[in-house]
Amino acid sequence: MTPPAGFTPSSTQPAAAPRALAPAQVLEEAKAADRAFSAMSTSEGMGKAFTAYAAEDAVMPLGAAGIFGHDSIAKAYAPFTLDKIDLRWEPVLGDAAGSGDLAYTVGRAIATGKNEQGQPEVDHVKYLTVWRRQADGQWRYVTDGGNSSPGPQGP
Repeated sequence: MTPPAGFTPSSTQPAAAPRALAPAQVLEEAKAADRAFSAMSTSEGMGKAFTAYAAEDAVMPLGAAGIFGHDSIAKAYAPFTLDKIDLRWEPVLGDAAGSGDLAYTVGRAIATGKNEQGQPEVDHVKYLTVWRRQADGQWRYVTDGGNSSPGPQGP
């Protein structure tokens, strides 16, 4: 993955105000954001959700080159509408920094769509999302990725 010209390799976004919190409390905030992210995916579509919850400097390690930045994510995910795919997930575990600004969630997802012949197709996925609390206090993902899982309970 090579960042495109003009994309900085580290965040230049304003930082959230520091907070000293128990990591478990920070993780619960991130899990709540993750559940709201999934709820938006099921109600408004995967493309809209992945756009809305992306940090301005988010990076998606997909394909040969990756996807860098909010606008590129919005463009890449625009085709993933409710009529094309239903993606929903639930965080299972994670951890967070006591500084209150960084966390990760790991969970299971299910994607329901249609194959090339128009037949229903279901994929089980396990995922990892890294979250950063933004200057406005909102949690946004800075990277997200998943891969196939053998079934609903995953490995």
